[in-house]
Amino acid sequence: MARHATRRKRTLSRNIPGLPNELIVMIFNTCLTSDRAVLLRVSKQFHELGLCSLYRSIWITKICALESLHRTLVDANGGYAKLIRVFEVIIVKSNQFPMFVPPDANPLQDILFQLKNVEKVQVYAPTLVTKDFGLAKGHFSISKILFPQCLTSFTLGISWPDILSNSFEVLLSQLASLEHLFIECVGHFCAQYSINVHANLPNLTTYKGPSILLQSLVQGSKRLSSLVLEVFVHSPFPGGPLTADMISEDPTLQHLKKFGSRDVSGGERDAVALSFLKIICDSPAAANAALKFLPQVEHLSLLCTSVKWITPERLPTDPWHGDFNLDFLSEASSLRRFSLSFVHIKQSLPWDLALIAEFLGNLNSGLFEVHIYGATYRRSTSTTEGEESWSRVLV
Repeated sequence: MARHATRRKRTLSRNIPGLPNELIVMIFNTCLTSDRAVLLRVSKQFHELGLCSLYRSIWITKICALESLHRTLVDANGGYAKLIRVFEVIIVKSNQFPMFVPPDANPLQDILFQLKNVEKVQVYAPTLVTKDFGLAKGHFSISKILFPQCLTSFTLGISWPDILSNSFEVLLSQLASLEHLFIECVGHFCAQYSINVHANLPNLTTYKGPSILLQSLVQGSKRLSSLVLEVFVHSPFPGGPLTADMISEDPTLQHLKKFGSRDVSGGERDAVALSFLKIICDSPAAANAALKFLPQVEHLSLLCTSVKWITPERLPTDPWHGDFNLDFLSEASSLRRFSLSFVHIKQSLPWDLALIAEFLGNLNSGLFEVHIYGATYRRSTSTTEGEESWSRVLV
């Protein structure tokens, strides 16, 4: 009778003498993903540290990858979910739909239920999340998931109707440990939307999202210090000033005005120290209007979505060579840092950045740091002559 060959189970060797854990983690973080499976079989030391490195941060961009992770974390039940600290799902293609999901389940929901030690979660999947947090296939409500108390950063992409639903308020009510909240809205905002969401986020320090939630968040967020808003108020003249009517008609600025007046009064909010304000806009005039409502801001970051009104032929006489007016910075007495950046730029801007930094420093004597289009400049004073100058620094 022929003897059947039996395959011996390979046992992992013990720790490799003289090889520190820090070096092993560095090897896993720098090697190719295809090589990590081999490294896991080197020794017990490699296996334990490698698993922690491999599952610490998960980034999903395809439905098929989400299904594969579901089989690993849920079906296999190998205890890998407890290793995950960062979980991000970003699915933007509309033709991706779950294929194997039964009518009463969903891989995303099952995975989120398993994450007991996660600290950062990002879910942006318009294909999956639809009206009232439902699913195109399967029944899924993110508001029913019990997130752990160690969760400190949460990013969610949802539609405007979802923000106005009761499910959204239920979701916020269980995120008391959050320090950073980022909400990306899918679709267009309607002016007639009204909201009555109550949220108690006592540890919240950073908020990026629709201004319509400001009044709801501010009552229970005494530590809020950083705010990121989109302000798009269109002036008849590119880069031109905004009239009182334009400001009164813009819902974002109106919400910011109410927020700022309560912040300055120090009444209901006990003078929350909002120190950082980032404005995403198509004209500096919008930032001017926003800054008037929040005069206590120390760091203003301006992200412009258009540079079509910049005319290089005005460079010799005007440092901004266009209708790009930042003179309003001279009135911001609390301002200490200013950042300026652009999106959708295919070529370098024809600016002397050092000249711009000095120009802004002359506008506002309180500024000591200016960040322009990737370059950082700081004000320095000569110890011998006492003269001030701006020099570029590496940060």
